Amino acid sequence: MKLSQIVERNNLILKNDHERFHEDPDVNSLMVTDLMSHAMAKGDCGMLFVTIQAHRNVLAVALLKEFAAIVIPYDVVIPENLLLEANKREMPIYSSSLSTYELVGQIYEQLNS
Repeated sequence: MKLSQIVERNNLILKNDHERFHEDPDVNSLMVTDLMSHAMAKGDCGMLFVTIQAHRNVLAVALLKEFAAIVIPYDVVIPENLLLEANKREMPIYSSSLSTYELVGQIYEQLNS
């Protein structure tokens, strides 16, 4: 499923500079964790990274593992310096008002239907 489809179906809000992102990658799975070491060990290219963490290490891991995007649930406030750095690295960061449980459940169903 394309990232844009997931964004639209789940009302995700792009928090950084949308003008910079021209790709619409395929999302094949989810990485749902708040432990960066777990994301590094088990993550794979094309995954959507769902975490409540909103700091620079999240971006570093997402770039290292070539995740499709980062999604931060619960309307967690995302620091401006993280968004600016994500712009430079062309990594989209999305926000959701849903809980991790609700968001991941919805996306899982969409990916597997």
